[in-house]
Amino acid sequence: MLALVGDGLGQAALAVVSGLAVGRAFTALQRPAPPVGEVMLLAAAVALAGLAVAGLRAAEKVLAERVGQSYVHDLRLRLFDHVLASPPREVARRSTGGTALRFTSDLTAFRRWVSLGLARLVVAVPLLAAVLGFLAWMAWPLAVGTAAGVTIGVAAYAAISVPLRRSSRNARRQRGRMAADVTERIAHLPTIAANGAQRRERHRIERRSSRLQRAEVIRSRHVGALWAAAEGAAGLAIASCVVAAALGEVPAATVASALVVLTVILVPLRDLGRVHEYRATYRVARDRVNEILSRPTQPAPSGHLPGEGGQLRLDGVSAGCLHDVSVTAEPGQVIAVHGPNAAGKSTLVQLLCGLLPPDRGTVRLDGVEVSSVPPRELRAAVGVVGPDYPLLRGSVDRNLRYRVPDASPVEVARIRRLVRLDDVLAELDQREHTRVGEQGAGLSSGQRVRLALGRALLGRPRLLLLDEADAHLDADTVAVLREAVDTFDGTVVYVSHSQQSHDAADVVWRVANGTVTVSAPRVPPAALSR
Repeated sequence: MLALVGDGLGQAALAVVSGLAVGRAFTALQRPAPPVGEVMLLAAAVALAGLAVAGLRAAEKVLAERVGQSYVHDLRLRLFDHVLASPPREVARRSTGGTALRFTSDLTAFRRWVSLGLARLVVAVPLLAAVLGFLAWMAWPLAVGTAAGVTIGVAAYAAISVPLRRSSRNARRQRGRMAADVTERIAHLPTIAANGAQRRERHRIERRSSRLQRAEVIRSRHVGALWAAAEGAAGLAIASCVVAAALGEVPAATVASALVVLTVILVPLRDLGRVHEYRATYRVARDRVNEILSRPTQPAPSGHLPGEGGQLRLDGVSAGCLHDVSVTAEPGQVIAVHGPNAAGKSTLVQLLCGLLPPDRGTVRLDGVEVSSVPPRELRAAVGVVGPDYPLLRGSVDRNLRYRVPDASPVEVARIRRLVRLDDVLAELDQREHTRVGEQGAGLSSGQRVRLALGRALLGRPRLLLLDEADAHLDADTVAVLREAVDTFDGTVVYVSHSQQSHDAADVVWRVANGTVTVSAPRVPPAALSR
């Protein structure tokens, strides 16, 4: 910022040099025999000063952009860190399009305000102050007239900025809704096509687009009025200066000097109108960004898991539709979780892996409260597979190593054999380098489950959570899943409607009516392959 202040003062100094040179040349030209050489030197000085001003303005752009980008970079990371520290359930219930808009459009508004608004103020204020001081030194009526013009312009800016802020807020709201709708529709094109809803969805997007169009047009009217006020303020400053010079009987040479100096501040004066525009959009964006930063975050971890184990214990846990749940899973047990839809099975999984803090009660893994374990340590101890934990964009190998990026080649090879991933790779053109789309697009459901299972098992976690992982799978993939469960050394919690998973379990947790009851399977585990 100090460099920008210096830039503004430098432009003011060059404006004064140009003004003095023009005034002296104007006086010389009024002589009976004008000194041509002196006039030429003065003209050269004015030209060099003009080039120097152009250079300072170019440097101002770079400095301002650097300040704006640095600020937004820090804010972007702060926002992302806050999102990562927020309870996943809280983040998931928010609009994806709206959250994405905060990282794009809203941060762009911050960057424009800092680099094109605030930075221009930092340059323009000392520049205007220095120029007004110079005009007052030459002839006080010039300074008074110029200050009057600038004051009227600033008042006009302030009057227009109120409706501009209101229209900017509405336009931003419409952009957020549009982004959310388009994001959801593109992500679920198969659903739209399968239900023959293309025309209805097009009408919906058309209505959204029309509202956005109207909002942007209304905002542009206010922006146009602001620009007109800026142009008017620049012209009014010059006119006021000339009128004041006439009323105060200021010499012509002094008036010429003043007008040259004023030409240097015309651009910053016009830019002040844009400053109000950027400030209006920034204030709207600031409110939205503060919504994220004001959300509660998960408490800082303070505990550590013991070296090995796998015991799970819930004491008086209430969350969502679950109330006062108290159950225990011993290390190495396979727990089958059964119950009707919407009974709270997925909520139970989120509680067990620490993605959802309980409203009441405690969830402990090996005697340590899950919420107190550092995220990296907890993720190393818990592997999760389910439709709520999809694959990400990237290669097959990146998805496989996602939990443990530094896994050894030996460990990766073990997992590939365990989930028979080599069979999947043989069907892919680029094998482990094959690109995977959003939520595993490009792979079949069976291939996605094998890859997700491999991701969960990599690094030898002590707890494996399977949330409807066997739904709608072919027999081969179900067999891979069963084999992985049978050979897993730790504790398994298996949410499934399958009778086979029920019969193969050591213990069955039945979730219904907000409670969890514990029972043994109908077929003793010893009678089965496990």
